[in-house]
Amino acid sequence: MYDVLEKVFAIILAVLLMFFFPLLDVFERMDDLSFMTIYSSTVRFVDTVRNTGRITPKDYLAFKQVLDATGNKYEIELLHRQVSYYPENDNEQANGAYGYIELFDEFYKYQILAAMDIMENVDNYMVYNTNVVDMLDYEEFRIGDYFYVSVKNVSDTPATVMKRVLYGTDLSGSTIVVSYGGMIRNVPIEI
Repeated sequence: MYDVLEKVFAIILAVLLMFFFPLLDVFERMDDLSFMTIYSSTVRFVDTVRNTGRITPKDYLAFKQVLDATGNKYEIELLHRQVSYYPENDNEQANGAYGYIELFDEFYKYQILAAMDIMENVDNYMVYNTNVVDMLDYEEFRIGDYFYVSVKNVSDTPATVMKRVLYGTDLSGSTIVVSYGGMIRNVPIEI
Protein backbone atom coordinates (compact mmCIF):
# COMPACT_ATOMS: atom_id res chain seq x y z
CA MET A 1 0.00 0.00 0.00
CA TYR A 2 2.71 2.47 1.02
CA ASP A 3 4.81 1.42 -1.97
CA VAL A 4 2.06 2.47 -4.38
CA LEU A 5 1.56 5.84 -2.65
CA GLU A 6 5.29 6.50 -2.75
CA LYS A 7 5.40 5.78 -6.49
CA VAL A 8 2.39 8.03 -7.16
CA PHE A 9 3.95 10.81 -5.09
CA ALA A 10 7.29 10.36 -6.91
CA ILE A 11 5.56 10.56 -10.30
CA ILE A 12 3.68 13.73 -9.32
CA LEU A 13 6.88 15.28 -8.01
CA ALA A 14 8.75 14.31 -11.18
CA VAL A 15 6.05 15.87 -13.36
CA LEU A 16 6.22 19.06 -11.31
CA LEU A 17 9.99 19.25 -11.48
CA MET A 18 10.32 18.26 -15.13
CA PHE A 19 7.38 20.15 -16.64
CA PHE A 20 5.86 22.93 -14.53
CA PHE A 21 8.97 24.59 -13.11
CA PRO A 22 10.77 24.84 -16.50
CA LEU A 23 7.50 26.18 -17.94
CA LEU A 24 7.34 28.73 -15.11
CA ASP A 25 10.90 29.78 -15.95
CA VAL A 26 9.94 30.28 -19.61
CA PHE A 27 6.93 32.39 -18.57
CA GLU A 28 9.11 34.49 -16.26
CA ARG A 29 11.51 35.14 -19.16
CA MET A 30 8.48 36.24 -21.21
CA ASP A 31 7.64 38.74 -18.44
CA ASP A 32 11.24 39.97 -18.49
CA LEU A 33 11.06 40.49 -22.27
CA SER A 34 7.73 42.30 -21.90
CA PHE A 35 9.24 44.52 -19.21
CA MET A 36 12.24 45.40 -21.37
CA THR A 37 9.98 46.13 -24.35
CA ILE A 38 7.71 48.33 -22.24
CA TYR A 39 10.65 50.10 -20.62
CA SER A 40 12.45 50.87 -23.88
CA SER A 41 9.30 52.10 -25.63
CA THR A 42 8.35 54.24 -22.60
CA VAL A 43 11.81 55.82 -22.51
CA ARG A 44 11.68 56.43 -26.27
CA PHE A 45 8.19 58.01 -26.07
CA VAL A 46 8.97 60.23 -23.06
CA ASP A 47 12.33 61.36 -24.45
CA THR A 48 10.66 62.24 -27.76
CA VAL A 49 8.12 64.37 -25.89
CA ARG A 50 10.83 65.97 -23.74
CA ASN A 51 13.00 66.81 -26.77
CA THR A 52 10.24 68.08 -29.07
CA GLY A 53 7.92 69.68 -26.52
CA ARG A 54 4.82 68.07 -27.98
CA ILE A 55 2.87 64.82 -28.01
CA THR A 56 1.77 63.82 -31.46
CA PRO A 57 -1.11 61.39 -31.92
CA LYS A 58 1.11 59.29 -34.17
CA ASP A 59 3.73 58.90 -31.41
CA TYR A 60 1.16 58.10 -28.74
CA LEU A 61 -0.68 55.52 -30.85
CA ALA A 62 2.65 53.91 -31.86
CA PHE A 63 3.57 53.71 -28.16
CA LYS A 64 0.19 52.14 -27.38
CA GLN A 65 0.61 49.69 -30.25
CA VAL A 66 3.95 48.48 -28.84
CA LEU A 67 2.29 47.90 -25.47
CA ASP A 68 -0.55 45.97 -27.06
CA ALA A 69 1.93 43.80 -28.99
CA THR A 70 3.17 42.20 -25.75
CA GLY A 71 -0.17 40.44 -25.29
CA ASN A 72 -0.99 42.02 -21.93
CA LYS A 73 -3.34 44.83 -21.01
CA TYR A 74 -1.79 47.94 -19.50
CA GLU A 75 -2.93 51.01 -17.63
CA ILE A 76 -1.11 54.08 -18.91
CA GLU A 77 -0.88 57.22 -16.80
CA LEU A 78 0.30 60.48 -18.33
CA LEU A 79 1.17 63.47 -16.18
CA HIS A 80 2.13 66.97 -17.31
CA ARG A 81 3.29 69.20 -14.45
CA GLN A 82 3.31 72.78 -15.68
CA VAL A 83 5.45 75.06 -13.57
CA SER A 84 4.27 78.60 -12.80
CA TYR A 85 6.19 81.27 -10.90
CA TYR A 86 4.38 83.83 -8.76
CA PRO A 87 6.07 86.76 -7.02
CA GLU A 88 6.24 86.56 -3.27
CA ASN A 89 5.57 90.14 -2.21
CA ASP A 90 5.53 89.46 1.51
CA ASN A 91 9.20 88.59 1.90
CA GLU A 92 11.50 91.29 0.58
CA GLN A 93 15.09 90.14 0.50
CA ALA A 94 18.07 92.22 1.74
CA ASN A 95 18.95 93.45 -1.76
CA GLY A 96 15.43 94.79 -2.35
CA ALA A 97 14.41 91.93 -4.66
CA TYR A 98 11.39 89.81 -4.04
CA GLY A 99 11.36 86.04 -4.02
CA TYR A 100 8.99 83.87 -5.95
CA ILE A 101 6.79 80.88 -5.33
CA GLU A 102 6.96 77.90 -7.65
CA LEU A 103 3.59 76.17 -8.17
CA PHE A 104 2.64 73.30 -10.43
CA ASP A 105 -0.56 72.79 -12.39
CA GLU A 106 -1.07 69.12 -13.19
CA PHE A 107 -2.73 67.74 -16.30
CA TYR A 108 -3.55 64.05 -16.47
CA LYS A 109 -4.13 61.45 -19.16
CA TYR A 110 -7.74 62.25 -19.98
CA GLN A 111 -7.07 65.99 -20.19
CA ILE A 112 -4.09 65.43 -22.48
CA LEU A 113 -5.88 62.93 -24.72
CA ALA A 114 -9.00 65.09 -24.85
CA ALA A 115 -6.86 68.03 -26.02
CA MET A 116 -5.45 65.77 -28.73
CA ASP A 117 -8.93 64.58 -29.75
CA ILE A 118 -7.87 60.95 -29.38
CA MET A 119 -10.63 59.76 -27.11
CA GLU A 120 -14.34 59.58 -27.75
CA ASN A 121 -16.87 58.73 -25.08
CA VAL A 122 -19.21 56.06 -26.49
CA ASP A 123 -21.78 54.68 -24.04
CA ASN A 124 -19.54 55.53 -21.05
CA TYR A 125 -16.61 53.64 -22.59
CA MET A 126 -13.56 55.51 -23.78
CA VAL A 127 -12.82 54.56 -27.39
CA TYR A 128 -9.65 55.55 -29.21
CA ASN A 129 -10.06 57.53 -32.40
CA THR A 130 -7.87 55.92 -35.06
CA ASN A 131 -8.03 58.63 -37.73
CA VAL A 132 -4.70 60.38 -37.11
CA VAL A 133 -5.53 63.17 -39.59
CA ASP A 134 -8.36 64.44 -37.35
CA MET A 135 -6.19 64.62 -34.24
CA LEU A 136 -4.26 67.53 -32.81
CA ASP A 137 -0.82 67.69 -31.21
CA TYR A 138 -0.66 68.38 -27.49
CA GLU A 139 1.57 71.47 -27.37
CA GLU A 140 0.91 72.86 -23.90
CA PHE A 141 4.49 72.27 -22.74
CA ARG A 142 6.93 74.98 -21.76
CA ILE A 143 10.62 74.62 -21.05
CA GLY A 144 10.96 73.62 -17.40
CA ASP A 145 7.71 71.64 -17.25
CA TYR A 146 7.76 67.99 -16.30
CA PHE A 147 6.27 65.04 -18.15
CA TYR A 148 5.87 61.57 -16.66
CA VAL A 149 4.52 58.28 -17.97
CA SER A 150 3.66 55.31 -15.77
CA VAL A 151 2.71 51.94 -17.22
CA LYS A 152 1.52 48.90 -15.28
CA ASN A 153 -0.14 45.71 -16.38
CA VAL A 154 -3.72 45.07 -15.34
CA SER A 155 -4.04 41.57 -16.79
CA ASP A 156 -2.51 38.42 -15.40
CA THR A 157 0.62 37.32 -17.19
CA PRO A 158 1.17 33.60 -17.83
CA ALA A 159 3.88 33.60 -15.14
CA THR A 160 1.43 35.02 -12.60
CA VAL A 161 -1.15 32.34 -13.44
CA MET A 162 1.46 29.58 -13.21
CA LYS A 163 2.75 30.88 -9.84
CA ARG A 164 -0.80 31.03 -8.55
CA VAL A 165 -1.31 27.38 -9.52
CA LEU A 166 2.03 26.12 -8.20
CA TYR A 167 2.22 28.11 -4.98
CA GLY A 168 -1.49 28.20 -4.21
CA THR A 169 -1.47 31.88 -3.25
CA ASP A 170 -3.26 34.94 -4.54
CA LEU A 171 -0.68 37.03 -6.37
CA SER A 172 -2.69 40.17 -6.95
CA GLY A 173 -0.92 43.26 -8.16
CA SER A 174 1.00 44.26 -11.21
CA THR A 175 4.10 42.34 -12.21
CA ILE A 176 5.21 44.77 -14.92
CA VAL A 177 5.51 48.37 -13.74
CA VAL A 178 7.47 51.10 -15.53
CA SER A 179 7.69 54.79 -14.60
CA TYR A 180 9.75 57.34 -16.47
CA GLY A 181 9.77 61.09 -16.95
CA GLY A 182 11.68 64.30 -16.72
CA MET A 183 11.94 67.97 -17.62
CA ILE A 184 10.89 69.34 -21.00
CA ARG A 185 14.01 70.52 -22.84
CA ASN A 186 12.62 72.09 -26.02
CA VAL A 187 9.33 73.47 -27.22
CA PRO A 188 8.11 74.16 -30.76
CA ILE A 189 8.77 77.68 -31.96
CA GLU A 190 5.62 79.52 -32.97
CA ILE A 191 6.04 81.77 -35.98
